[in-house]
Order: sequence, then C-alpha cells, then structure tokens
Amino acid sequence: MNVLEYVIDFPKSYGEDRLAIGNDLVCAIDGSSPIKQIAVLPFHSQAEWLASAVAGAVSLCSNGTIPEYARMAVDSVNFRYAEMLENFPDEMKPCAVLAGVQVIGDKLHAYAIGDCSAVIEKIDGTIEVVTDNRIRRFSDVTKAMRNKAIACGEDPLKAVQEQMTKNRHVMNTPDGFWTVALKGSFEDEFVERIYDVDDVKRCLVFSDGFERVFLHELVSIEDILNRNVSLSSALKILRKWERTATNLDVKQHDDACAILIEL
Repeated sequence: MNVLEYVIDFPKSYGEDRLAIGNDLVCAIDGSSPIKQIAVLPFHSQAEWLASAVAGAVSLCSNGTIPEYARMAVDSVNFRYAEMLENFPDEMKPCAVLAGVQVIGDKLHAYAIGDCSAVIEKIDGTIEVVTDNRIRRFSDVTKAMRNKAIACGEDPLKAVQEQMTKNRHVMNTPDGFWTVALKGSFEDEFVERIYDVDDVKRCLVFSDGFERVFLHELVSIEDILNRNVSLSSALKILRKWERTATNLDVKQHDDACAILIEL
C-alpha cells in the first residue's frame, strides 16, 4: 500500500477531521459536529477529542480490523474519562463517522460508517463507492429545517440544534443511523465490501467535507484517481467555490480530508 497524496484542511483554527495511516490501512475520520461545543483540553470540542482518539487507535491497528480498533478507542475513552462523561447529557456526548480501507491477507476490506466514503478503483477500470447512506436522510432533514427557519425569518442555529438533538436520540438504533460513539454497539454496523487485492488499483478515502468536490461536480472522481487533478488542487477549487456558493448547506465551509493510495 503506497500513499500517493493526502490533504486535511480546517476553515477555522481547529478541526474535527482526522486521517489515520497505519499498517496496511488508511482511514478518514470526521468527528460529528456537537450540538453545543464542550472543550475537552487540549481539544476545542468533544468531537475533536473523540476523532483524535479514534485516529490514534486505528493508526496502531496491527492484529485486528478498523471497526475493532474504533471500538477499542471508544472503550478506552469510556473507561478513562467515565467520571467526566457522567456530566455530559447523552446528546452532547461525542461521536464520529469514518471510512477506511485495510489489507488483510490477500483481501482489501473497505469500511464505512456515517457519511465518510471510500472509492475503490479496480484494475479493469470499474469504480465502486463504499459509503453508509443511512445517515443521509437525517442530514437532509437538518438542512431542510435550517432553510425553513431562514425562509420564515427564524433563528437557523436554533432550528439546527433542535433537529440535531432529535437526530442524536435515534443514533445507533435500528431505525436511525450509526456512528462510532460512546452510545450503543456499532462495530457490526459498518458497511463493508471485500475485494481481492490483485483486482484493486487505487483507493480514495474522504470525509463529507471533501465529498462536496464531487457532489457539486467541481472535479470528477476519475480525475483524482487518474491524478489529472491533485487532492490539494481539488481542495483549492472547493474552497474558492464555497466562498460564493449559495447552496445553503448547514455549514458554508466544512472540515475536509482525503487520502489517495495505490496498491
């Protein structure tokens, strides 16, 4: 596994995206924006705290899988900081989403939970996207409630916080969506696809902040995989577009990370 390029960028002074590069694996991790930010020193938010813990654990992964090491990170946080976490309301406790690829033997395992994604380019030229669509409708409702508040002259931040609170109450439940979180058992809920290593050429893993490049057709996935456009150039194109966009996303600018590897 050869890392060709990676980028990570925060529009503010800190960020909640992380990249993990370990033994035969790479992973993009996105700490889910908290309803209300709680600083957990030295981190600026509980989301940044958990994303960093998961990235650190996954980077050390040697005799296990990405989901297993994500579980280990959460268990460690729960154990070490149990007393402090008792003061967090359930909806304020940290959670994160991630996607990654990992070589185990002669197989490549692609994992996703939440709205990070992994793109698999095969030797024969076919491209597959591995992502977890269960979270999409909840994100769409949050965006719709924000836009409705703006249209009605109401406070969009309040509308977003109220909808996010509702969303968190169904997080990690069968009728909801799934994340790496202190709540519930999530490791069996990863979307997983398995490929023969010999059939795979390149993999691209990214957070939803970087995904905007593709959703808004600023750059194609093929251009990134073929290296016609670098990740850093794609990120510059995205940030320039965001400055003038009126698409009414919940965030005008989001943290973004991506990593491109070759097998």
